[in-house]
Amino acid sequence: LITKLENPQKTQINYIPILGANFYNGFTLGAAIYNYGFYQNRFEYLVAPMFAFNTKTPVGFAEVNYNMYPKKRIQQLTLGVKGKTFAYDYFDTKGLNELFGTNYNSLYLNYYKLVPYIQLEFKKKKATSNVQQSITYSNVNLFTDSLSTSSLTNYQSSGPHKKTVYSFVNVLNYQFINKRAIDPFDVKANLQHTASMAKITASLLYKITLTKKYFMEVRAFAGYFVAGNLSQRSYYSFRTSGYQGSDDYLFDNNFAARNQRSGFGYSQFAEMDGDLKIPVLFGYAARWMTALNLKSPKIFGLPLKVFADVATSDATGLLKEKWLWDAGINVSLIAGLVEVYIPFAYSQDIRTVLDLNNVLFINRIRFTFNLQKLKPKDFIKNRLTE
Repeated sequence: LITKLENPQKTQINYIPILGANFYNGFTLGAAIYNYGFYQNRFEYLVAPMFAFNTKTPVGFAEVNYNMYPKKRIQQLTLGVKGKTFAYDYFDTKGLNELFGTNYNSLYLNYYKLVPYIQLEFKKKKATSNVQQSITYSNVNLFTDSLSTSSLTNYQSSGPHKKTVYSFVNVLNYQFINKRAIDPFDVKANLQHTASMAKITASLLYKITLTKKYFMEVRAFAGYFVAGNLSQRSYYSFRTSGYQGSDDYLFDNNFAARNQRSGFGYSQFAEMDGDLKIPVLFGYAARWMTALNLKSPKIFGLPLKVFADVATSDATGLLKEKWLWDAGINVSLIAGLVEVYIPFAYSQDIRTVLDLNNVLFINRIRFTFNLQKLKPKDFIKNRLTE
């Protein structure tokens, strides 16, 4: 269970039961089967099949990779492929059934993600160095169910049908991490391109050490489209207030209710792009965006922080004000995994649009739930071996 010290005379297989849930699949139950251990294997695998009780379908995720260790400038070269599939939306037939007197079942829409990748980890100048550098190239292939609009024309006779749409995004990512004890930082540069667009982003996460236990977080972000016309860029626009489920076009994050427009699922987001904590119902920029995000140290040692964010972009992402901002309280339930943000002040354009759309205060409170970070491989590497 989980892992143990390797036995050189045997092939070791580890397992751990997993339970999940989302708004569409309902509860999911399965097991993760893998060969991760205290010492890295050349060939590694993770297979996590699950059964969804609501949709009565198999779901899950998997990854296989092969590690090589060149002798010169490259510390490690990894070739791999990973994939996952879950339901991400559904079409409710209740209204049309009542209108036409039919009895068709609601239609659940799934996504299927397949990603071959190659990762280069550069060799450290000294074995004890706190600096880590890596480059990763990924070819993200998505097979996404969508509702066939033609089937709605003949709904009474044939009911709704779905079609599968293929898309891809090539992603090149560079990361520079310095884990020094005082003022550690993380720099990322990212290039994404498809057949119709290309964009680059860069971000810096800097922790200013105040005392042994207290630090302030500073994040800076900048993004720019280098190719594609405005209509082609719109789907991949920069988001002022991070990613809600429907914005996560790479399906990188796990959302409880990816396409719900109210309630619990609506309040979940991923800290991306502009990363304003208040929901911004506009702020989709198709040319460029910059942002600065601040978090204070813990208040009196409690899991409470003060946050403040400011962002600006080209005119496609703005209304009257050139700068959008917010500020409030961050409740850190599990650092980096479960964070709650309660905004108390924000710019007038944001307030006006939220009021016009009758967004209640409770729905202006948002949270992150980064379940994708709880990987057996990373848990063993980063927790059990430290």
